[in-house]
Amino acid sequence: MDRVQLKKYVYLAGKISIGDKNTFYRNEAAEKLRKAGFACLDPLRSKRDTSKWKTLEPSEIVYRDLQDVKRASVVLAVINEEGKKISFGTPCECMFAWVNHIPVVLVSNNEALRNHFWVKIICSRVFAKLDEAIDYIIDWHGNDEEISDNE
Repeated sequence: MDRVQLKKYVYLAGKISIGDKNTFYRNEAAEKLRKAGFACLDPLRSKRDTSKWKTLEPSEIVYRDLQDVKRASVVLAVINEEGKKISFGTPCECMFAWVNHIPVVLVSNNEALRNHFWVKIICSRVFAKLDEAIDYIIDWHGNDEEISDNE
């Protein structure tokens, strides 16, 4: 039979705030992952235009993000401590992925979070550094092997 190679998707979960400071990791991660053959699902697409974003209902935003999580082969979640603001949506996306048997790779600068028992259960792997998480996704979830129709 013919060999089939499936495109793998990575959902880029993390804080949703408009501005470079809060989104820098998505650009870096997407660039490296795309070079390795992944497609990236960025929840910030169409949200960078704040005038358009403000016209959407919360349910529209959440449902689209959850549909993207379900399309993903793996979720790359970044939860870093930055002052007092912590993302509530990212842990929800991680749990949704776990319930749907989608691996979650978490990056956090918070050691207590990285070692939390919930995190250790719902995340396949946990890292302190983004580069290590991206390398892990490329190595472990990459498109290196072809899948045969007979397998």
